Amino acid sequence: MLRGAVDGNVYAAGHAEGGNDLPVLLSSTTAERVEGGYRFNGRKSFGTLTPVWIVKEGPAGLDAFILNIFARCLMGFGNVYYGLARHAFDVTVEAVKNKRSLFLSRPISYHAEVQHAVAEMGISLEGSSRIWTEWRRIGRP
Repeated sequence: MLRGAVDGNVYAAGHAEGGNDLPVLLSSTTAERVEGGYRFNGRKSFGTLTPVWIVKEGPAGLDAFILNIFARCLMGFGNVYYGLARHAFDVTVEAVKNKRSLFLSRPISYHAEVQHAVAEMGISLEGSSRIWTEWRRIGRP
């Protein structure tokens, strides 16, 4: 997302709802899928933070509230993507154990490049897992 912002993309978020003290958790606005996108039923205030990221000069304009939202959201997004990656890894490991090729006498799990790809997946997951473990050890923001 940060690279996209550097490239000129604009990201918007709608959290605020008039009269709702917990709009992130208890939104009264609904969204329904329609041709070409979504229709929102309710009142949200939309805004974007990308103009104030000032990426090369530091996080000018960001206050504690904004930094807290980003920290919590990004960790949540990270958890989702880690879970998806972990599942993809587990499914891949099980699949290659029995997958065969017309050109191999043994399962494809014996193929050196398959082993290499699975090893790279495992190494990436291990790094992510260690970061998450350390983050939990030192405490959440």
